[in-house]
Amino acid sequence: MRMNWALMLTLPILAAACGGGASDAAPAGGTGGAETAATAMDDLDGCSIVTAEEVSAALGGPVGDGEDRGLVGCGWRTESGATVVLQVFAGSMLASGTCDGQKFLVSGREEEIPDLGDSALWGTSGDLVVCDSRAVLKIDIDNTPNSPEEDRDAAVRVARAALARLGA
Repeated sequence: MRMNWALMLTLPILAAACGGGASDAAPAGGTGGAETAATAMDDLDGCSIVTAEEVSAALGGPVGDGEDRGLVGCGWRTESGATVVLQVFAGSMLASGTCDGQKFLVSGREEEIPDLGDSALWGTSGDLVVCDSRAVLKIDIDNTPNSPEEDRDAAVRVARAALARLGA
């Protein structure tokens, strides 16, 4: 998997700028239900919201169990060395705002993906960033024998599985 240092530096900024307008603060006289929901979202990572079976179905072939990749990420690998990495930014990692910075996280020519979260961009070098009111998802697909279009479609399938688990 390629290391993208610009991503490592800008993803926390995007996560702060991208999210739903909901506050984590409890309403006056409330018990903090929103805080509890935000705490639950903080516990999410790529391995907890997408299964190896879902990644296998997306790629069209078997993958191993998900492995912690740090920075709220999870990675899956095929026997041939293709990889899928999913990073999830949710809960208190998100703040009110929009995902205007989303295009800084994709590499190559950008393509908007309609009807996926609030907005989604595919970078032709294998990056999909999905902004949703509950989470920002970053999916990287590398080293597959597939066409860029097939990789894009696989990344979209992984994103749809993740969003479904988030209750989208």
